[in-house]
Amino acid sequence: MIACRVPDAALLRLQRYLYDTAFASYATVTIGPFTAFFHPENPLRFLNYAIPAIPKPAGAETTLPRVIDEFRRRDRLPRFEFIEGYAPDLAPELQRFGFLVEGRLHLMTAEPANLAARSAVPGLQVVRLTEESPGDLIAAYRSVGARGFGTGDESDPAPETIEGTRRSIARGMGALLATLDGQPAGVGSFTQPRDGLSEVAGIATLPEFRRRGIAGAVTAEALRMLFEEGVTLAMLTAADERAGRVYERVGFRPRTTMLHMAMPE
Repeated sequence: MIACRVPDAALLRLQRYLYDTAFASYATVTIGPFTAFFHPENPLRFLNYAIPAIPKPAGAETTLPRVIDEFRRRDRLPRFEFIEGYAPDLAPELQRFGFLVEGRLHLMTAEPANLAARSAVPGLQVVRLTEESPGDLIAAYRSVGARGFGTGDESDPAPETIEGTRRSIARGMGALLATLDGQPAGVGSFTQPRDGLSEVAGIATLPEFRRRGIAGAVTAEALRMLFEEGVTLAMLTAADERAGRVYERVGFRPRTTMLHMAMPE
């Protein structure tokens, strides 16, 4: 856990952004002081979660069972994602109902003044995909992401998968594909800016290309694009301190923790 104090205004801004972004993307159900977000098609645990709508949610003994029932009714794993410092009393309540800590991620932020100059990686090119990009580039983006994160081997993504990614890009998602000497090697993404804030995510490198500075270069390029488009604060969650150090080198700074909690499957 990062021992770092964040001003209340920054906490509220970050949590509000997470809430608004999910609200624009998923089906929502409000249950007392909580809002549950459900992907309309994909049951993947990381695409279905609840967020506290207020810093000090009261009445958990009556509302949390209803949240759990709603997830189960939809055949989804009951999960919560929230900034720990925003709702510091929520984790003990969730544990009382059987939720376990799934991850305590390092939430980091970057501002334009923090953007660091990156040394060039010989042979590396980072391109931003558009809704008109060729299908083979979008397929490569999906394949590298799946293999880089170890979530599958989308060596031949289905046409509907490619079109779904194309629609996400059309709605404002930034999708970056990095090639090294012409070979797909890494990917990254960022969310559509909202109120001057965006989240950099999906930074992944294929195993055979790691430790060459590709992840840092993709992250730096994402920040450069965002700041050129008027973003004043970018956020990112790192899985651990080692990953966090990569992002610190391009301008991110540790700010607080993002807590993921879920019931046992």
